[in-house]
Amino acid sequence: MEFFEIIVIATPLTLDKANITFVDFPDYGAIENATDPSLSFQRCVSTFVSGEVNHAYLNFDSAADLTASNLFIGESDVVKALAHQVPVNYTEAEMGTDIPPVWKIFSEEPLDDAELDKVRDSP
Repeated sequence: MEFFEIIVIATPLTLDKANITFVDFPDYGAIENATDPSLSFQRCVSTFVSGEVNHAYLNFDSAADLTASNLFIGESDVVKALAHQVPVNYTEAEMGTDIPPVWKIFSEEPLDDAELDKVRDSP
């Protein structure tokens, strides 16, 4: 048998997705000790949108209240997070200029066109 000082296993910390069995490991190495049985895996879908977002739909008083990253924790919130994106081809000198309005939206399900229309600010 070989011995190692450390072994790193990357797995979700939920038993529904951590289907790993260790043989001849000490009890403290059991995956059940590293997971939380009350948790289950949560799907996260990211959608990129070009254009301004509808701040009112996201319960902001004005567009100026949006930050570069916004989290939404209400169970009924369709949008779970919203983040302003910066193009990778922008130079350091251009960073002070107007950056095109591109947002990454995180949700638990793919957003259909009707939901995207609610998120986007219509002119």
